[in-house]
Amino acid sequence: MGTVVAVGCKKRVEETPVATPPPEPISISGVEPNQAHSDESTEVVITGRGFKQGATVTVGGVAATGVQYESATQVRATFPAGLPVGAHDVRVSIPEGRSGLLKGGFLVLEAVPQAPVEECDVERVYFDFDVATLSDEARLTLQRDAECLKKKNVRKIEVEGHADERGSTDYNLALGQRRADEVRNYLYQLGIANITTISYGEEKPLDPASNEYAWSRNRRAEINILE
Repeated sequence: MGTVVAVGCKKRVEETPVATPPPEPISISGVEPNQAHSDESTEVVITGRGFKQGATVTVGGVAATGVQYESATQVRATFPAGLPVGAHDVRVSIPEGRSGLLKGGFLVLEAVPQAPVEECDVERVYFDFDVATLSDEARLTLQRDAECLKKKNVRKIEVEGHADERGSTDYNLALGQRRADEVRNYLYQLGIANITTISYGEEKPLDPASNEYAWSRNRRAEINILE
């Protein structure tokens, strides 16, 4: 009779499931700048952790624009103008549906009232017959003009030179140019820059009549605001 060999049973080994690590929490540590006036849109940098591509941002429940993911710790966005005055929560959300919140992270201040622009008018200046130099009265007028231009924050002007109808066309064009240049040079001395000049000679009379009064009005320089 043959020998019987007992075959033992294999021991069953239980596999231990690998634990899935929890997702990294999203948190916001700061917003820079962290305040603005209510009439300003503001580009901000939001710092924290857990940010991802496709993140969205809200401030006070209002969606920010121009959101740019830069890294897991930094996002840029533009907060809109018109937010109510006060502290607003800032939230960064990622596509998986999770978000981080910074309570009162952005402060909106009252808009600064704009100072009204003082009303003033730029005056023309007049010249004596066949003269391009400035009279004392013309200088006083240009001093007022310079102050007005500064109050209006004017960046560029043009000075027109004019003459009356007496004299040749070429002579009057040259005379008008000398008058415009004289005004420009005096305004430079008064702190006004970026001035161009042009002469119209007798071509654009202020008064079309042909008498002493009309001629005295046509011998002039005009200041035009361009910007």
